[in-house]
Amino acid sequence: MLRMLPLLAEILTEDIGAAVRRKRRNAILYAVAGLLFLTAYVSALAAAGVYLADLASPLEAALAISAIMAATGVLVLVAIAVLKAVDGKRAALAAETKRPVMAATLAATVLPTVLRSPGLVTLAGIAGAAFFVLKGMNTRPGDNGRQQA
Repeated sequence: MLRMLPLLAEILTEDIGAAVRRKRRNAILYAVAGLLFLTAYVSALAAAGVYLADLASPLEAALAISAIMAATGVLVLVAIAVLKAVDGKRAALAAETKRPVMAATLAATVLPTVLRSPGLVTLAGIAGAAFFVLKGMNTRPGDNGRQQA
């Protein structure tokens, strides 16, 4: 059981701080977008009130302000979508780089058990050789083994 601690530690090293920062940032940006849309709504109501009260240029000013605030709200939402896409790509890359480390930790955890049994040592050797042969067959010269997305 104690040999599983390194593997468990590797699984638990997920960067929780980064996830909290992303959630906090997104919450703030959603709040800003909501405030901008609320301002656009209030401006549109003010414009309608000015329009009904008097058909003068204050209407055009209020409508322009509401249109600008709505466009700014849309821009904030686009920025949030771009940041989410960047975070998704970053998380996928982190998961891809973490996979070999987790495999090595698992191998180091299981190694003492495998070394005690001669049959398992032979089986592990054959499996490892097969893995490297198959990996060599699937890559082209000059290819680093990664597939292009």
